[in-house]
Amino acid sequence: MTKSSISTMSSAATQPSAVAADMGNKISESWARATSTSVQLTSAWGNEAVRFASRRLARNRDAAERFMKCSSWRDLLDLQVNWTKDLMQDYLEESRELMGMVQEASSGILAAEETAAATRSASAKHVT
Repeated sequence: MTKSSISTMSSAATQPSAVAADMGNKISESWARATSTSVQLTSAWGNEAVRFASRRLARNRDAAERFMKCSSWRDLLDLQVNWTKDLMQDYLEESRELMGMVQEASSGILAAEETAAATRSASAKHVT
């Protein structure tokens, strides 16, 4: 083996190929999109949690005020039944809201990845 072939092999081994660099760029772009979506989803979930907690606290306060006005066992039972019904409904609606957020974020990620894949495919056709 000559000194120049060793130098060429050494140079090729230490410098990333265009394919490896392109792969790194694709991974970085996908990671950046996923991170951005994750941050947005986390923020939206936090906002929704605060909104939900505020709503539940207001309903609990209203129930406590109505409790003070109960004049019979029947009034108390009606209050408890209505409070429980509202509680179950609120939690059902909240779970639907949160699942909708996840579904929307997932759809956005998939659409972005499909667009990126189509762009890469079109670029690869132009290169060859």
